[in-house]
Amino acid sequence: MSGSKDGDRATASRRRLVAAGGIGVLAGVGSLAAAVAAAEAQPVPAASEFAWGNALQRIKTAGKVVFAQSGSPTPPLYYRDPDSNKPIGYDVEIANLIARDLGVEPVFEEAGVAARISGLQSGKYDIALGGTVNSPARAQLVGFTRGYVPYRQVLLVGAAAKFQSADELDNPKYTITVAAGSTAEDTAKLVFTRANIKPLRLNDAVLAVAGGAASASLLELYLAAPFAKAQPSVKVLGEPDRPIVVATEYGCLACRAAEMDLRQWLENWVYWYESHGVLNAMYARIMAAAQRAR
Repeated sequence: MSGSKDGDRATASRRRLVAAGGIGVLAGVGSLAAAVAAAEAQPVPAASEFAWGNALQRIKTAGKVVFAQSGSPTPPLYYRDPDSNKPIGYDVEIANLIARDLGVEPVFEEAGVAARISGLQSGKYDIALGGTVNSPARAQLVGFTRGYVPYRQVLLVGAAAKFQSADELDNPKYTITVAAGSTAEDTAKLVFTRANIKPLRLNDAVLAVAGGAASASLLELYLAAPFAKAQPSVKVLGEPDRPIVVATEYGCLACRAAEMDLRQWLENWVYWYESHGVLNAMYARIMAAAQRAR
């Protein structure tokens, strides 16, 4: 009899344990369900169309891609054919190739650097070319790809100047002009800490050297070399085929910062054509000849 009572007590204990466990599990399930219900009751933020961007689809739907370019009357980056008035040059070929790969028509708009950046932000342009160099300040406003074209910054000096190095110009008695708002202005302020740096419009900056009002002008070789060829009163500092390079920067493709889909596609685009030698060949064919200092 005692054995039977012990068995009954053990069975009852097991039943109480199972029951208690069942209650605990049910309570846990109930808590989980309540938590899920509470979470579902919270307002879900609407997904922004700019979370990744919809620029590629927008461009394809429009059937066109609008490029902001730097307007110039002379080769080699972007200029107009004197006979047809159509845009031609290195950046035009880049833009045409991008448009072809997107399956849309290219549209060209001419604007200075500041206008290109503000135009991207406002939605006036889709992509900026025109040698838009990435900088910490500009990168806060728009998105940049890796560089697609190198720019060598050199010094334009008077034809009779006896300077042998760029360091000689870092003196308070010398005035160095730069295009206002350009990255050459930033470079000049970093490199020539003692010289008088004078920001001007690009044409005024080089004409100041030609007229003797400035000792030098810091600008890209593709701009300096043609001007030196046309103006015998100036030259590019350095040997005829070995100009002294103060800094090398890279023009980038730029788009709105929020349109990451377009920026990523453009980054891949530059990588693809760079790795297959297309950009180097295009640079040699169009840009190299124009950058010979003599």
